[in-house]
Amino acid sequence: MRSILSWSLVAIVLGCAPTGETRLSSGQTAAIKTEVEQALRDAYDLSKPNVAERMLSLYPQSGPIVSAAAGNVVGSRDSLAQGIQYFWNNVGRNMRDPRWVWERFWVEVTAPTSAVVTATYRIPHRDPQNRPHEIAGAMTALFEKRGGKWVIIQEHLSDRPARLSGCQVVRLSGWPYEYFTPTPRHPDNPTTRQPDNLTTGAARP
Repeated sequence: MRSILSWSLVAIVLGCAPTGETRLSSGQTAAIKTEVEQALRDAYDLSKPNVAERMLSLYPQSGPIVSAAAGNVVGSRDSLAQGIQYFWNNVGRNMRDPRWVWERFWVEVTAPTSAVVTATYRIPHRDPQNRPHEIAGAMTALFEKRGGKWVIIQEHLSDRPARLSGCQVVRLSGWPYEYFTPTPRHPDNPTTRQPDNLTTGAARP
């Protein structure tokens, strides 16, 4: 009986062990890391046109998407599209000379078609009154390769706490999802309120 159990355990372990088909060489791993990092750099390059469209292109056209930030969870591409478009139209366009600066990337390749990325970033710019502002934070995203393209299927975003420095840090609460919270205004567009038809994770004021 013990021998049968022992061989059964061996079979289970061998069955769960990665096969030669899923093992990646160091070169393949490095290539995936580069691809995923470049996908983020391209999508968030504020010097190029169609910023909102490029940000949304990071997500799959179909299937579930889970995005968490500021204590809320967004679960559909339509909600993501609303938030990104609202952020860019009402805040992003009011930033003067914005630059998306990636500070550091941590990329863990988990399979030939999946990778987990954590990155920190900041967006130095000037507001409409020509005052220095900076948006900063961190994000962790689960990427999956579909149809030859890396897309995000789950993510979490967080803002960096305000600090005393040469410029004012805007607490964005994991943009663009702060616009699904009761916070109605933003320093780069202080007169703008959220549209009433946005679905929120909390009761509107």
